[in-house]
Amino acid sequence: MTANAINGFLKAAQKWDSHEVTNPLSILVLNLMPTRENTERQFLTRFSEISSDAELTFMYPSSHHFRGISKTAIERDYVCLDQIRNAHYDGLIVTGAPVETLPFN
Repeated sequence: MTANAINGFLKAAQKWDSHEVTNPLSILVLNLMPTRENTERQFLTRFSEISSDAELTFMYPSSHHFRGISKTAIERDYVCLDQIRNAHYDGLIVTGAPVETLPFN
């Protein structure tokens, strides 16, 4: 079916085409991966392969300190909890950094 990005880096850069959908699943993605754009594409691609339409909203925690990207860019292209507090979603996905690649004793 169809997966649309409500926001995010791919939508801002017009690298993901949105299409008209009816009664889509509404999914909130808390994207903490260091490769945010690649992660967005992976989720949108996977959701476009399911039998329902989906709309994905990408979120950041306002207290998080991102590396490799400015807070201004995150605030511009993602939403924080205060902006969506009263919104309703069908699901929440929380991503994380690949900790298995970090040195750990």
